[in-house]
Formats: sequence, structure tokens, C-alpha cells
Amino acid sequence: MSTLRIEYPCIKCNKNVISDAIECSLCLQWMHRNCARLSKKHLSYLSNTENYWYCFKCIELFPFANLNQDDFLLTNSSFYSNEVHYDVVMKCKEITLACNEYEENKSCEFDSDIDPDNNFYSRIVSNCEYYTCNDFVQKVSMIDGLSIIHFNCRSIKANFESIRQAVKRLDKTFDVIALSETWLQPTDEVCEYNIDNYNIEYVSRSNKKGGGVLLYILNKHEYCPIKSMSYACEDLFECVTIEISAK
Repeated sequence: MSTLRIEYPCIKCNKNVISDAIECSLCLQWMHRNCARLSKKHLSYLSNTENYWYCFKCIELFPFANLNQDDFLLTNSSFYSNEVHYDVVMKCKEITLACNEYEENKSCEFDSDIDPDNNFYSRIVSNCEYYTCNDFVQKVSMIDGLSIIHFNCRSIKANFESIRQAVKRLDKTFDVIALSETWLQPTDEVCEYNIDNYNIEYVSRSNKKGGGVLLYILNKHEYCPIKSMSYACEDLFECVTIEISAK
């Protein structure tokens, strides 16, 4: 990771990056240190190690990352601008977590003081494939059980018709259609985004733009919203939860 790049625009301010900048480990675009809200100490640390750093665009698109013992990721880079916070981070990196070893797909006798993974048994699906709409229609058959499809819609106002047409092209009746990043506001009329034969449950942000989650539930299902688990934790996340009656 270098701190010098010439003739590359900063993805925050669009001015040329000459020095005192950092490259995103995912999209490989550059940002000035000030634009990234990094302290000089933290930039120096990243530049001299193999640690990853992600720009705000990649964090927005991919809010979850696989962390292991050697990785430490905070999505709010302004956290590091405080020297006290930075020292805390460095101390946390020195912590070693002790984990019990377990054999995958093997069930164990119950023991309350061992790793819970030891008591988890499941069939691991090893194949994960990408499909076009046509491929999905031809290769994927719906089986008995609950079927769910998810869209990160990034504004239901802008992309509702595209989502509705995508579901139509898939030619499958999903039990639940889940949307994240609806960008709905509390004053918006959600009925404008009805899909035939589906009921709607949703939670939106109230203090700023962005976020928001929504579920379309096929109307043949009896369900009830779980209000204690359906709320917006401002600046962190939104959650909508339902319980579907199994018949």
C-alpha cells in the first residue's frame, strides 16, 4: 500500500491525488487522507502493513466482510481520527481468541462450556452459482418449503418497476420478497409499491436518508409482525421481523 499516486482522481473530491492518500483494497480507487478522515498515524500504519482498507463506496455496497484473527475492520473510518481510539484498536488487535476445534458436520454430545459449533449439525451446500433470469427459470425448480428472494434495491422509488419485472421474468412465486436499502421515509406512501397477492411489512429510517427494509409476504400465508424485533436503530441498522405460521 503506497501513499503516492499521480494523475488519479480522489473518489471523494475528484481532485488529483498527488500524495498523502490511500488506495481502496477492493475497488482500487484512491482517496486523500483528509477525505477518508484518516489520521496520519493510521495512514502510516496501513501503508506499512498488509491490512485492508475500504472506501466509503465499497462499505456502502458491501457492509459485511469476513473477519478472521488477523483482520480488524471498523466501517466508520472517522473512529481512527481520535488518537485514543486508535490506541484502543491497536490493543484489540493483540487479543487472541481461544476457540475449540470441531469437525464439520459431526454432532457432539451437549456440553454447555464448549464452542456452540460443536453442537451444530447441517448439510453444507458446496455449490454456489450465479444465474441470469433465463438460467434461473430453466435450471432452478421450486421445492416444498419457504422460498425467499432478496434485492438490494437502492431506492424502491427508482427501481420498483425493475424489481417487479425481475420477479415476473423469474416466473416463480416466492413466499417472501425481501428488499434492503429501500430509502423510504416515514412520510412515504408504501401502498404505491404494492405487488399483487402480497402483503407488506417495512421499517424505514426517520433521522436521515438511506437504509430501510421491506418484506412482501405472499397472501396465502398467515403471519404476524414481531414488533419487538422490527425497529430502526438510528445510524446502525433497520430490522423488520415476522413470524409465519407453518401448516
